Amino acid sequence: MPKAPMDAADIEADDAADRRVVEQEQDEIKDFVKGLSADDIKSGNWFTKLAAHAMNSYTKKVDWQYFQDRYAGVPADAIVDQRTKMAARYAALEGGLSAGAYTATVVQPGAPARRPPWAGR
Repeated sequence: MPKAPMDAADIEADDAADRRVVEQEQDEIKDFVKGLSADDIKSGNWFTKLAAHAMNSYTKKVDWQYFQDRYAGVPADAIVDQRTKMAARYAALEGGLSAGAYTATVVQPGAPARRPPWAGR
């Protein structure tokens, strides 16, 4: 079914709303960057923090209503299936972030690398 044509007022209202969202996201990014230290950048820890920040932002925005709007007309069990798959992907990312944070803590920059015991001499 074709959508009804939009008039100029609708387009301007949509543009203004989009602009506000972009400005809000830019402010969030600026605040995030201000919170990084030189040590975070040198150690590469900035990426772990960025990924965690992005995931936290996403989980705040995405809820059942988001999926309902995004997948309008799709049966509820298909939406649940999609959410389950997404949760599994995010759990894998969280695990990777945790492993990266642990590795960054245990492996000190500049320390000599040790050979694992199973590697031959």
